[in-house]
Amino acid sequence: MEKRPLRRPHGKGLRTVNGLGEKDFEAYKRNFFEYYDDLIREYFGPFERFKLKQGRIARVLFGHDTLRLPSKYEWVVTRLSYGKEGELLVPRNFYILTETVLSLDCRVGGIFRVRNSITTIKECVKAINSCVDRNLSYSEARRLLIRDFNVIDLTTAFKEILREYSTTIIPESLIDTMFKIAKVENEEDQVILCQMLFISMPKTNRHVLEATIYFLYVIHDIATDKGKNHKDNMNMEGISTIMMPNLVIKPHSELDLEQVGTLVSFMRMFFANFATVVQLDPNILEL
Repeated sequence: MEKRPLRRPHGKGLRTVNGLGEKDFEAYKRNFFEYYDDLIREYFGPFERFKLKQGRIARVLFGHDTLRLPSKYEWVVTRLSYGKEGELLVPRNFYILTETVLSLDCRVGGIFRVRNSITTIKECVKAINSCVDRNLSYSEARRLLIRDFNVIDLTTAFKEILREYSTTIIPESLIDTMFKIAKVENEEDQVILCQMLFISMPKTNRHVLEATIYFLYVIHDIATDKGKNHKDNMNMEGISTIMMPNLVIKPHSELDLEQVGTLVSFMRMFFANFATVVQLDPNILEL
């Protein structure tokens, strides 16, 4: 089936961190930490900076949990990318679900908000994963999914699929970093520190996070007529709030209500500025 063209949530394609090759990314990360060294020192001590830089020794001793799949063949290229260069890779179940949702009419009320039955969502997730296990084509997988499930079912299942991965999309080891960034008063510093957090993440986590946020913005823009009508659907603040646990917190987490509230505040700010966070910093490109 021919896919519908996507309307970019932030205009034309950008030059992004995820569009860099491995060597260029490592050079960019090194230059980023050097250029913003004074700013980062204002908020983070030497041990924290050591871990955030994720150099060779830091990756061995304090490496962030990397999102892994049983086989490299379960990673596929998605078009849910802010970038105009490079390929963004996501798990096949993520790809099948998001493309199926985007092939349907998303101008319905209650997306990401209506509570489905637990049984229906479990059946939906099981069906999507079964399509991957059986190595079905996207077209065949879509045919089976739209026969049994609607847009509300699928968008609710999206949250569950994110929670099923081997690790949180934003590694739990970065939660303390998010707490600190959320409390920074200078908004410009906050965005730079969000860029720092993003480049500290493992590659696969960065890819899935970018595709997730892109997908959520596209769905929001379709369902709300580009933000003109929030009567039946949430704005991006609401979406980022309900998505936070699915991106950051595993069921075993022992965070208190104040900490959860801080993460919600962080995620709202992170989503709102993500087009800047994911872009290559022009100051670094000039070095």
